[in-house]
Amino acid sequence: MAESTKEREERLEKLLEAVNDASRNVRAAFLTFLVAGLYFAILIGSTTDEQLLKESGIVLPLLSVELPIVGFYIIAPWLFWLLHLNLLLLLRLLAGKIDRLPMRLPETFRHRLHTFPFTQLRAGPRQAGAARFLLWAMAWISIVALPVIVLMWAQARFLAYHGDWITFFHQLAVLADLALLWLLWPRAAASKGLVKALGYAVSIVLSLLLAAFSLFDAVVPEGPWENNVGRLYPGNLLEKVFGGRVRYLDLAEKTLVLEEAPPEILAAYIASKRDGEMKAARLGHTRGLDLHDRDLRNADLSVARLDKADLREARLQGANLGLAKLQGADLRGAKLQGANLSGAELQGAALFDAELQGAVLSGAKLQGADLFNAKLQGADLSGASLGGARLFNVDLRAANLRDVNFNKLTTDEWKKLKDEIAAAVPAGVKRKRALKRIGTAMKTETTIVPLRAEGAIYDPRVPELADLPKQWPPLDRGAYRLSELRLGILTGIACDGGYAAAGIARRAIEIALFDDPHLAGALLEQECQAIRALPEDLKAKLREAAEGADKP
Repeated sequence: MAESTKEREERLEKLLEAVNDASRNVRAAFLTFLVAGLYFAILIGSTTDEQLLKESGIVLPLLSVELPIVGFYIIAPWLFWLLHLNLLLLLRLLAGKIDRLPMRLPETFRHRLHTFPFTQLRAGPRQAGAARFLLWAMAWISIVALPVIVLMWAQARFLAYHGDWITFFHQLAVLADLALLWLLWPRAAASKGLVKALGYAVSIVLSLLLAAFSLFDAVVPEGPWENNVGRLYPGNLLEKVFGGRVRYLDLAEKTLVLEEAPPEILAAYIASKRDGEMKAARLGHTRGLDLHDRDLRNADLSVARLDKADLREARLQGANLGLAKLQGADLRGAKLQGANLSGAELQGAALFDAELQGAVLSGAKLQGADLFNAKLQGADLSGASLGGARLFNVDLRAANLRDVNFNKLTTDEWKKLKDEIAAAVPAGVKRKRALKRIGTAMKTETTIVPLRAEGAIYDPRVPELADLPKQWPPLDRGAYRLSELRLGILTGIACDGGYAAAGIARRAIEIALFDDPHLAGALLEQECQAIRALPEDLKAKLREAAEGADKP
């Protein structure tokens, strides 16, 4: 029996009502998703390197709720992914309802469709080319592109924390979101013909590029993933665009403590005109950071204050600690290969078992420091202050000890340093030992009993170094040019590890300025992985420095 006009209109009315109801629900979900995405993006953009170092809380805007930053970066991407999944499923259901409308839907009905852009694109009145393109662009950017970009931004922002498994979760979230789009968005969009073919082609290319970026570019530097999989991928886009800093902490000139002294205490000292005691009071009430075993490779901590920080076994390879305040710091077992500690204040620091191969300690203040069993192969200690320091059982192969200062601390220097360490180091065994070490720097001679010192540069006329020539003859400033032994030791140290290689390469570039390019040339001749893995800009400077290697 043929359907009457009235029955057809009633059926269309019911279908139209169902579509409009579904469209309103999807619009509500869409707006919720956009607000959540904006909220998530604001939190990512407001994350600082200092928060990542301290693992401090992240405060949610408007709600004023504080969440642990690490937990936030673990959970938030997946909550956002669930919201995206919900939106795509609702869009698919809406698309199913729209598809039940007849192909030749009267224009009067089309004009009554809900104004949600997706609904208008699928079944609304025919739009002009520009208007339809803008509707399509808005839907595609907000539903397809932005969610993936926000997830990848979260992944890239958290890289400086160097959390391998957390970054792996971020990669899974990005790939899972791309999979969602492939499963649900094409069916929801339902384009046809040439447009559909072009859409698939563009989507395939973009998906591969985004997946490659997540898997090979936005990864923890020299982590398990980059070491095993990233080698298949030429270069790193993040390093080329941002110079690699996005993957490392940048905390230069920061005061890095867990909790500062309360303002009321400092105000009391100012009010009582005891400003001279305020510094010690500030340090005494400061709580230091627990950075034990933290991954801080290549971090920029230059001129930073790290009062009371626990840096035991911290991974500080390649880090910049130039002029950093580290009096009495606990750096036992710290990995500092290739690190820059030039001018750092390390009086009374505990550096035993520290790995300092290829590190730069020129001009560092190490009075009373304990470097027992430290590995100083290829390290640059030129101009360092070592009064009262203990260098027992240290490895000084190819180390540079030129112009080292062994003067003891004066009484005034000792008193000032004693007050600073008493305030900067927590009460207990650590403080007692640090004070004992700086006491040694004033009262006793420097102890230098190396395990090995082949190829070291030093002045045998210095009393503290007078016993070294008996076993390890000194090399003068021209040792790079004259001694194959020293070149062999330094290139061997460089080939043992990438960070030591970078430190020695930087020194090779520096000494090339003094008409001694032989170390740069020797490094470039090595076929080891550590030299090949040096950054391209560093290798370019090495090649430039080595140009004069064949000159007489």
